[in-house]
Amino acid sequence: MIVTPDSSPPLKLNDAVLHEWQDAVNGLARTLRVPTVSITRHAPPFFEIVCTSQSNNNPLSPGGYHPCENSYCEAVIRSGEILRVPDATKSKRWENAPGVKSGVLSYLGLPVFMPDGKAFGTFFIMHTKANSLPDESEKLLRQFKGTLESHLASLLQAPKTNTEKFITAITKKKAEKTLEEYQNRIEELETSNHRLKISMEDLKRSNQDLKEFAFLAAHDLQEPLRKIKTLGSFIQKHSENLDEKCQGYFDRMIKASTRMQHFIDDLLKLAQVTKQIRQRQKTDLNNLLQDVLLDLEDRITSTCAEIQVGELPLLSADAVQMKQLFQNLLSNSLKFHRKGIAPAIKVSSQLSSNGHVEIIVEDNGIGICPEHNERIFRPFERLHGRDEYEGSGMGLAMCQKIVSRHGWEIKVEGIPDQGTKIVLSIPLEQT
Repeated sequence: MIVTPDSSPPLKLNDAVLHEWQDAVNGLARTLRVPTVSITRHAPPFFEIVCTSQSNNNPLSPGGYHPCENSYCEAVIRSGEILRVPDATKSKRWENAPGVKSGVLSYLGLPVFMPDGKAFGTFFIMHTKANSLPDESEKLLRQFKGTLESHLASLLQAPKTNTEKFITAITKKKAEKTLEEYQNRIEELETSNHRLKISMEDLKRSNQDLKEFAFLAAHDLQEPLRKIKTLGSFIQKHSENLDEKCQGYFDRMIKASTRMQHFIDDLLKLAQVTKQIRQRQKTDLNNLLQDVLLDLEDRITSTCAEIQVGELPLLSADAVQMKQLFQNLLSNSLKFHRKGIAPAIKVSSQLSSNGHVEIIVEDNGIGICPEHNERIFRPFERLHGRDEYEGSGMGLAMCQKIVSRHGWEIKVEGIPDQGTKIVLSIPLEQT
């Protein structure tokens, strides 16, 4: 409905109406947590502020006059419809709006009509911050707009009958009930958010304590372990009188301390992956994979492995951790190969049906039972005895941590005695 800008007919608002309107704008301002809720009268070329919320941050005051030209309220009157402005800086339409010049960036307003269809003025909320108007704002404005228009109609009519007074009272009670219900919902949400915030802070603190403990414990274990290895090796080399049984004990002690050293090294690496935050940068996986293959050259040669690397994407990632990730994935494929069969490893990429880029590392190794697909990503988890395959069970746990820190997903698919496929799923915008 297009409304011709025309001043509202002479109408005196009595004190009772003004009091109710003032209570309404104050209540809405408190409920919606906005600085300004106002009712205006259209009096071209100005708008008169009839009522406005009583707030320290409200730039408007009752009885004030503001120019109509280029204003939000003028747009509401001209269109005769609701006007939503989440962020005035995003539209050239509001470049010269008086509200924008005074810092008002969010606005939601409705026209208020007289019984004869002419515009009385506007009913609106506004905020100096963009995108700051709650979702329930429009619903509440529309309900109270109906009450305002009922008041205007009553001022132009003969005194109300008892029935009409009863209907008006019922309308007001419904509006008050809606406002009260909304206030209760806000209080419940605030309580829930407060509890969630406390829980998140406790969890964050607990995780930080755990990381620091793991890092310090692993670091403090390094020195005594080195001494055990060094002294054991020294005694073994300089004790010609030791019998074969004692020599065997020292040999087992040194091997055990070496395994412990590898375990601690892996624990430190895992703690560092969780602790360190490096800046992401464009990382060429094609070049990175060549560096990884050079590092693994001896193992590739000793196992007679064949590795195929397809075209891989550029990623926005931590380059150092990307090297750790692929070094662990390829090391696993080289380690867990079937006896008598040379490892065949393929690294490729593809676009998935959900719009993500998938990087796939697949091999022809010993495979994995489906029931262990989640278990293998846990720290210290081993599916095979130490006599069969070396390692601390930290490799894939580290991979999972790196992938999780980047906001990606990792999953494993495998068939026993046929091979394993590791799939990294990466949002397209990070490539």
